[in-house]
Amino acid sequence: MNTQIRFRTATMSLAVSRRVLGVFGVVLLSAAWVVAFWPSAARPQPAGAATTTVTIGETNGGGAIGVQQYNSAAITISEGDTVTWNSAADAKFHDITSFEESAPDVAVWNSPNLKSGTANSSFSHTFSASGTFTYFCSLHAARADADPTVVDANIAAGMMVGKVTVQAPDTATPSNTPTITNTPPPGSTATNTAEPTLTPTQTNTPVPSPTTPPSATPTLSPTPLPDTVTVQMKNYLFEPAALTVRVGDTVRWVNNSGTPHTSTSSGNWDSSIVANGGSFDKTFNTAGTYNYKCEIHPDVQTGTITVVQDGSSPTAVTSAVASPTVPAAAATAPAAAEESANIEAASAGGAAAGPRAVSRAPMTVDVSMQDFKFSPNATTIAVGDTIRWTNKGNAPHNTTADSGVWASKQLMNSGESYTFTFKSAGSYSYKCTLHAGQGQTGTIIVKAVAEGTLLPDAGDGAGSSDHMLRTLLALALGLAGLCAMSGSLWARRAS
Repeated sequence: MNTQIRFRTATMSLAVSRRVLGVFGVVLLSAAWVVAFWPSAARPQPAGAATTTVTIGETNGGGAIGVQQYNSAAITISEGDTVTWNSAADAKFHDITSFEESAPDVAVWNSPNLKSGTANSSFSHTFSASGTFTYFCSLHAARADADPTVVDANIAAGMMVGKVTVQAPDTATPSNTPTITNTPPPGSTATNTAEPTLTPTQTNTPVPSPTTPPSATPTLSPTPLPDTVTVQMKNYLFEPAALTVRVGDTVRWVNNSGTPHTSTSSGNWDSSIVANGGSFDKTFNTAGTYNYKCEIHPDVQTGTITVVQDGSSPTAVTSAVASPTVPAAAATAPAAAEESANIEAASAGGAAAGPRAVSRAPMTVDVSMQDFKFSPNATTIAVGDTIRWTNKGNAPHNTTADSGVWASKQLMNSGESYTFTFKSAGSYSYKCTLHAGQGQTGTIIVKAVAEGTLLPDAGDGAGSSDHMLRTLLALALGLAGLCAMSGSLWARRAS
């Protein structure tokens, strides 16, 4: 009798243990799933956080669209607030780029190319620290245009630059608060925020110029600041064809002709193909005479750049300036030397790529051009990876994106190559314009993350250490859940 009672008691204990372990295992596995996959972006914003809207491609202060401006270009917000940039319905590509002033190579944010009606039509950034942040459209302005010393003057001049002033919570004034919270209509925001920030800057900007001549020595007074001079690529010509600039000046070639062109000087610079709406910058740091041509139309489209020392030929510099895009008083530094062409296009189906958090280092993938085909024909990579096309045949080839995101020069000889780094996710179709009719086309599929990599959501403020802690916690909970489930199964068999 006692043996039967003990057996029943043991059986009931095992049954209870089995149920408890089973429930505990399910709870632990559920917790592991929540920790691993619950969106980080779902974390609540700080109390009182607001969102300010800026319209891209609309006249600052409200008005016409299709212009190279932000509305509102200058705004004031508080720590923890978010700014959302929305594309106007102007059917043009723009972006929003900002760099650390103290670390020129570190981007505070860098949006993909944005256009209304596409998957990438808006971009948001949350400001967690106070300070002043300047930004610009890399397709329609230079980095120097957003320098803090000239950004207000350039906003007033109608350039595509902007400024966000972030106040600490204890310094935010009541007058700014309603401006931020009532910003859904873009026009109302501009009238409240643009004028107060521009007025003091415009009065301060000219101050250095009148005070400099009395204090400067005669040798320094004639030395102007570096300038940016524009050369148009149109009608199969460079206009102007002959140009004189100073050492430190930048020449910007702009293609508005509807036909692709290049700006190429053997041994000095090569723009690659500049598509319609694109541009290419070259900063000249050495005096001399530089002959150049368009490699696509070399017989008719040629030009000459003469670079002189500061002060040696001021009249030549004045006569050579054609449609400067950066006023001399506003430019504080030349644009980066030999920048890649800023092409006004992006894949219509591309998805916005958030901060790159791939566990492996960026890689370079090779595609060969031979026998009138690309090999491999379809390639899958991650954001940040580079494709290198190499001509391995006897005929000339090129690689040109259907959307215009990239366009190589003609790779005339076997062994020549062209590289392009992909910064936005999406599917990119391309072709060789010389042999597209013979089937020389290809596709590049760019994924936001590397295959199999568990990453925080785009736009999440958590760093890599937070992501690692979440991953370790999820693994620990999952392992404990599996152990509990195994115990439950053992108890079932023992009973």
